[in-house]
Amino acid sequence: MFLSNPVLPINENSQNQTVSWWGVDDEKSYDNNLKEHGNHLSNECFQNITYTFNEYGYRTEPFKLIDWNNSILMFGCSMCFGAGLKYEHTIGEQLSTLVDSPIINLGINGGSPYVQMLNSNLLLTYFQKNNIYPKAVIYLWPSLDRFPMFDNRIIYNMGPWSLNHNADHKQFMKYFSTNDNMKIHNQFAIQLCINFLWKDIPVISGSFFKETATLLGKEILYNKDFARDMIHPGPISAKAAANYLANQLNLSS
Repeated sequence: MFLSNPVLPINENSQNQTVSWWGVDDEKSYDNNLKEHGNHLSNECFQNITYTFNEYGYRTEPFKLIDWNNSILMFGCSMCFGAGLKYEHTIGEQLSTLVDSPIINLGINGGSPYVQMLNSNLLLTYFQKNNIYPKAVIYLWPSLDRFPMFDNRIIYNMGPWSLNHNADHKQFMKYFSTNDNMKIHNQFAIQLCINFLWKDIPVISGSFFKETATLLGKEILYNKDFARDMIHPGPISAKAAANYLANQLNLSS
């Protein structure tokens, strides 16, 4: 079991590497997008983007180097991860500047609310054993039509896109996506994280997805521009989200 050591399950075999492309932000899509969006993609902020992953496959510092007590945790999907963005343009890094605190980027491409609940519980178990109390916890909740699959301690994040993957992923989605199954599991996960897990630690939330934002009773975060992949929020959108979250934290300068 991964409950005791290591802290979190591995995120899709991405650990300990630096790459120029990841997920839907791939070179082939970029070359195709250049034909229609060349002016946008010629911006300096989209040049020389790299993704550096720590020992657990997260786009943040090695866990052993993190001062958890003086940091803010941010869970989320690719919006939190910063798909198609330089690291300094991600929501977490722009928020870090606003609140003068390290933001620990725990975003997972394709991650569901359920996997955020699982990771929250695993980290909390580790924190309780080591007397750690982070300054705050942020959730950028994704859509409700996703669910994790685990295989030998590796997370595979299933969603509508998985129907185009291998036979095992298709079968998983056909079984778990029937009726409201995923939605109910994910709603439970969101309620558990917000209301019960983090005692005496501030918890704030936001979402770029209308159904999820409505469930939260929150204003939806909008895409004001696009990242290099022409799908995810761009630097301006990330800055707006960072301002929104900073105002919730009441720590903005």
